[in-house]
Amino acid sequence: MNWTWDPDKNRINRDKHRISFETAQRVFNDPLAVMYPDPYPYESRWRTIGGVHSLTLMVVYTWPGRPTNWTTGQPRPHHQRAKGNQCGTTRL
Repeated sequence: MNWTWDPDKNRINRDKHRISFETAQRVFNDPLAVMYPDPYPYESRWRTIGGVHSLTLMVVYTWPGRPTNWTTGQPRPHHQRAKGNQCGTTRL
């Protein structure tokens, strides 16, 4: 999959979450990653939770088919990791 993002947004994400989009895109290589719709009301967005190195990341993005806009790639706090794994989610 070919991901694209705004370089300024990538810099902001690195400064805020200490994760670059280049690193966050590796979440899609995790065979145990889960994807589910993001409840954001203004556009169709998705969340993927998966492992990258020793981190569990949550990545929020728009689906390919239109210009892909990365919203965030951030580490998940431990209590949210457990909650995410218990959701009724579907791997796509």
